[in-house]
Amino acid sequence: FLDIGSGTGYFAACMAAVSHAAGAQVTVEAMERVKEIHSAGDKALNTLLPGMIDKGMILTGCGDCSTLPKNQFDAIHVGCSVDPGIPDYMIQALKSPGRLVVPVGPVWGKQRLVVLDKGETGEISYKKLIPVTYVPFQLDE
Repeated sequence: FLDIGSGTGYFAACMAAVSHAAGAQVTVEAMERVKEIHSAGDKALNTLLPGMIDKGMILTGCGDCSTLPKNQFDAIHVGCSVDPGIPDYMIQALKSPGRLVVPVGPVWGKQRLVVLDKGETGEISYKKLIPVTYVPFQLDE
């Protein structure tokens, strides 16, 4: 599981805790591009779920996600809006089958939470869900 724009790591911590409680052997990767927020997130994760990072159940990273490995993740959550559409490298990072949940739309404009499913043979389907407002997705420059 990959959490892009993980911020303080709360969502990643929730995903790791729920997966662990269900008995799943899941690794949650939390990626945040802002170094200060990433550091605060690591501290919060260690406080909320002591030992999860040390045991490899949560991996954290700081930086650009445009170089994600292909076919790596069963599920991806994006905690920031993409516009005008979902970047190809996010879709390519999904395994088949896989699911991507991402807010799509202009900054402070009409955004929708979108669920993208990648089927067994790589076919893509989308569902537009609820209206949302997220901060914008940004790549490192």
